[in-house]
Amino acid sequence: MTILNKIAGSRHIWSILGATVTLMGAAWLSAVQRGSDQSDRLAFKYRPIANAIRATTGRSASREARHPLDDAIEFVQPSIQALQKVNDYSAVFTKTELVHGRLLTQKMDMKFREKPFSVYFHGHSKRKAGREVIFVAGRNDGRLIVHEVGLKSIVGTMNLTPDDPKVMDTNRHPITDVGMANIINSALEIWKNEKRTLDPANIEVRVVPSVQVGEKDCEAVEIAHHRPQPGLTYQVGRIYVDKESRLPIQAELYGWPEAPGDEPPLLEQYIYTNVKTNIGLVDADFDPQNREYRFAVSLRDEPLPANR
Repeated sequence: MTILNKIAGSRHIWSILGATVTLMGAAWLSAVQRGSDQSDRLAFKYRPIANAIRATTGRSASREARHPLDDAIEFVQPSIQALQKVNDYSAVFTKTELVHGRLLTQKMDMKFREKPFSVYFHGHSKRKAGREVIFVAGRNDGRLIVHEVGLKSIVGTMNLTPDDPKVMDTNRHPITDVGMANIINSALEIWKNEKRTLDPANIEVRVVPSVQVGEKDCEAVEIAHHRPQPGLTYQVGRIYVDKESRLPIQAELYGWPEAPGDEPPLLEQYIYTNVKTNIGLVDADFDPQNREYRFAVSLRDEPLPANR
C-alpha cells in the first residue's frame, strides 16, 4: 500500500495511502507529455471492500481512549519488518492516477534497489511500450535518464529533473516517491499527522481479513473520513498486504465526491505484481550503458558522473 498526494499537510502520497499504496507511489515512464493511456473511469469506480471489520470492534472500556489510527499503525508493523529484509526486487508495476483531470494508467516492468535508491522502468503501456527510465540517487546530478520510443525517439535520450514539468504533466508524484517501502513510510507520516490534527471521531479504520489482489491472498486496512476538514484531501485510503510475504502490494486513494451521495473518485492506485525479492540487482541493472537496454548510443561512449 509507500507503493500516494500529500495528505493532511504531508508531502508524500498515500503512495497508497499513497499509497501509496505508493501502497505508492512516480515520475517514471511518462517523462514526456501524453505518455500514458487514458483510462475508463468506470473501470476504477469506487467499491466498498467486502468483509471489512471495524478495528474498534470489541474494545474494552479501558481502550476507548486509543486513537483509531493506532490500529492502522499496528497493522503495517509486520510490513515494516518484512521490508527491512528486502534489498532489491523486480515487479510488474501498474499505476493509475488522476492528473490534470485525466485518469491515466501506466504499466511497466520495474527493477528497484534500496541502497543506493535505484529505479529502472520499461514501459508496457500501448502508446509507449518500450520507453525506459533510470534513476539512481547520487548520480547524473539527480536527474532521470529517459529513452523515448516512437516519433519522440528523435529527441534521443533525455536527462530530466524528477519534477520537470514534462515529467509531472502525466504523473502525480516524482520517481523518488516510488517503491513499496514508500507506501508504508508515506502512510505512517500521514497517519501521525492526522492523529495530531484531526478529530478522531471523524476517522474510521477497518481491517479486511481476506481480499484478492491478482493471485495473492491479502489483508487490507482502510482509513475513511466521514466529513471533509481543512487540509484533508482524501476520503478513503487503502493498503493491501500479501499475507505470505507481508509486503504492501497495492495501495489506493479516493478523493471527496463533488456532490453528497456520489461515490468518491479514484485519485491514485498502485499495484505490484510478480514481485521477486533479493534477486541480487547490481549497478549494471541501473546503467543506461547496459547492452540489454535501448538508451542512446551516445550514453554508452562515456560513463555517467558517479557522484556529483
